[in-house]
Amino acid sequence: MKNKLFISYLLLIAFLAVPALASELHIDKSGNFHMDSANVVSTNNNFILVEVWGTKWSLFLDTSTKILGADDRELTMNGIEKGQLLTVDGMFDAVNKIILAATVVNESIGTPKPKLVLLPPPSPPIPTPLPAPKAATVSAKPVDASNVHEITSYLKLAKEGPEVLRLQQFLVTQGLLSSDNATGYYGWITWAAVKKFQLAHDLLDTGTVGPKTRAVLNSLLNGTPGTVAGASVSVSPSASSAAPPSSGKGEKITKYLRYTSKDPEVLILQNFLVSQGLLNADNVTGYFGDTTWDAVVAFQKNHGLEYKYGAIGPQTRNVINAMLAGQ
Repeated sequence: MKNKLFISYLLLIAFLAVPALASELHIDKSGNFHMDSANVVSTNNNFILVEVWGTKWSLFLDTSTKILGADDRELTMNGIEKGQLLTVDGMFDAVNKIILAATVVNESIGTPKPKLVLLPPPSPPIPTPLPAPKAATVSAKPVDASNVHEITSYLKLAKEGPEVLRLQQFLVTQGLLSSDNATGYYGWITWAAVKKFQLAHDLLDTGTVGPKTRAVLNSLLNGTPGTVAGASVSVSPSASSAAPPSSGKGEKITKYLRYTSKDPEVLILQNFLVSQGLLNADNVTGYFGDTTWDAVVAFQKNHGLEYKYGAIGPQTRNVINAMLAGQ
């Protein structure tokens, strides 16, 4: 009897001494992402490659990312090294398959506060909604883009100034960015909007404004009169009463449309889906919600298109526009 008790005691000590590996990994439909004890495989400037359950994930960290040690002490990005374990909260960019990290806790640095260790529960915990990532800190200094008529610089993450503001104002007119984000600071929200613009114009979706993207932008800017600060082309979900069914003739989709998009071109998409018997006319609102997402996925499956993300990218857009032209 004494031997059995001693063996049980040793097993309990061994259990308490072994750290939990990747105990959690959650992604909800809105893209909120959480992982625990992710092993760092490599680091490259703002990008960190981690591994969880045999799958590698790419993390992107910018100036808005909060980095802490296990003891809640603030750290810098330079302290993250290969072989360390990270806990990450952020947003998952499904198109580019990267995680935009909002909070990173380096479990390998600092001593965590003591906590009671309990035996594993009989069933896994229910995932809880995760907080959205913090927006990048923007300088309070006002930025004026009224004299910027074209973009001449290479623009990327963490850039700021009048040309960044002019870029953001243009993205607002394209329905790719909210006017609240036209700040003059190039954060990850602007980065994501630039990628959408690039996909819509058959450009390499790097999220940065290089020579080719700049040439397309400037050609469109020269045809955009006046200042567009504060302009908005978003469509309210309650706009269905003002959106009569369309015949589809002469209409086409030019933008990258995805879940939560609000844009007049969403109306064209929804009216088209109604004509295909995939959407009820009551759902023609100009807002890309759950019902529209389901209808888009059904259309993509019917036509042998990639349907994993339920978004309107170049391939799906070309098929829809060809069918609209034939109506």
